[in-house]
Amino acid sequence: MEAFIRHAIEAVQNAFGTRIERILGSGGGLLVVLDRVDAEADRLAAAISGQVPVALIDPRTLSGLRRLGDASPIARAHPLVEPTEDRRNLQEPKLRSRAREKLRGAEVLIQQACPVPAMDLLLGALLACAAVRAEQETPPTPQQTGIWLYSEALPKGILTQDEAGLLMRALALSQGAEAIPDALLRDLAADVARFVAETG
Repeated sequence: MEAFIRHAIEAVQNAFGTRIERILGSGGGLLVVLDRVDAEADRLAAAISGQVPVALIDPRTLSGLRRLGDASPIARAHPLVEPTEDRRNLQEPKLRSRAREKLRGAEVLIQQACPVPAMDLLLGALLACAAVRAEQETPPTPQQTGIWLYSEALPKGILTQDEAGLLMRALALSQGAEAIPDALLRDLAADVARFVAETG
């Protein structure tokens, strides 16, 4: 069981990265405290859950449950992973760290044979990195991307022709993600990983 828990912790860390506040052990499962919990995070947690169930909670909910004392469902939860102060201080700018999180999440979902949400995350990682390159606070939406590429990103040299081509390829593949061959999805993920790494 210890090996299963260790494997689950590694999968959680790979999927959520710096978003993790702490990881608690509770009743044979993992209770992961994230900076925020949304539908995308829930999908990832469900994909990770196997021998060891993974539940997500945000810090505010955790504080509320702790106020219940012994009556709380987390009363017997014990810490397994606590972030160090250095790690908190070295967190990346929000958009860049979000791109890395989306890429990690996509890689987990590709392994779980979930192409549609994986494709959404790969496209999200690309758009977040494109916004970092353009020094924008919010990425363009998929609907805005084509116009943004040809009116700003390419004329101003924010992206190269190859990088713009990668974005357009991801947009095109996302239209039919449910039928995308696994090899094509993995090739795209590798190219997205390079783009994210080159963004710094």
